[in-house]
Amino acid sequence: NENFIREVHFENCEIRKNKSIESIESDVKNYVIDFKDLDDGWYGACQFYVTDNASNRSIPENLGDFILDSKPPSKGTIVANIGRYTNNQTPRFVLSSKEEIIFQDFVVCNQELKDKITDANPDFIARKNLNDEISELIDKWKDQEHKKIIRDNANTALNNLKKFITLALAQSHIKELSTNDFRKFQEVYYDTYISLDILSELTNDPELEDLENFFMHTYQDINENRSQMIQNKITFIMFEEEIRKKIVSLGDIYRKCARLMNIHNIE
Repeated sequence: NENFIREVHFENCEIRKNKSIESIESDVKNYVIDFKDLDDGWYGACQFYVTDNASNRSIPENLGDFILDSKPPSKGTIVANIGRYTNNQTPRFVLSSKEEIIFQDFVVCNQELKDKITDANPDFIARKNLNDEISELIDKWKDQEHKKIIRDNANTALNNLKKFITLALAQSHIKELSTNDFRKFQEVYYDTYISLDILSELTNDPELEDLENFFMHTYQDINENRSQMIQNKITFIMFEEEIRKKIVSLGDIYRKCARLMNIHNIE
C-alpha cells in the first residue's frame, strides 16, 4: 500500500570495473526511480527495497543487469572485397561499429528500386538481360537436342522391332529351326530389347518400361511355345496360332516407337 511506503532505495549496482553506486533514494511517485546524472554503461548485481514511515525495510528484490545508453551511435564502416566491376561470385562485406549491429530484413526489390538501379547502371542491366536471353536460348537448344536423340533412338527401336517381327513370323512356318536361325533371332531380340531400354531411360516414361518388360516375356513365350511343339505338347498349327497372337500383341510397342519418331509428340 503506497500510504505505508516512504522511500524507494536502489543500491549495490556495479558500474564498470571496481566502481559501484552505493545507494539512490527516491520519493514515491508512480513507483519510478529517476536515474539522473548516471553515466552510460553496464550496470549489474542491482537490487532495490522500500522503507515505510517506521523505517522498516522490505526484503531486497534483485534485478537483472542492464546497459544504460543515452547517446546515438556513430556511423559504422563497411569493407568489401569487390569493386564496381568484378567477376568475384563470392563477395564479402565486413561491417564494423562500436554499437551493436542489427540486421534488418531484405528490402523487397520493387519497381522503384529497379528503376533506380537501371538509371545508375543501364549497361549492366542490358548485359544481364542479354545473358538471361542467351541462357534461355541455350536451355531451349538443349531440350531440342534431347528430343532429337529420343527421336533417333525411337527410330532404331522401331527398325529392330520390325526385324524381330519378321523373324518371328518366319518361325511360324518352320517346324525345325536351325541353330543359325535361332542365333539370328536371339541377336535381333537383344538389339530390340537394348534399344527399348535406352529409349525408356531417355524418356523416363513408365509406360515404356512396362512395354520393355512385356517384350522380354513375349520372346520367352515364343521360345517356350517352340519347345512345347518340339515335345509334341502342342501341335504345329497351335504353335503357329500362338506366334501370331504374340506378334499382334507387340502392336503397342510399335505404335509407341512410331509416335516418338515425331519430335512434336515428345514432352
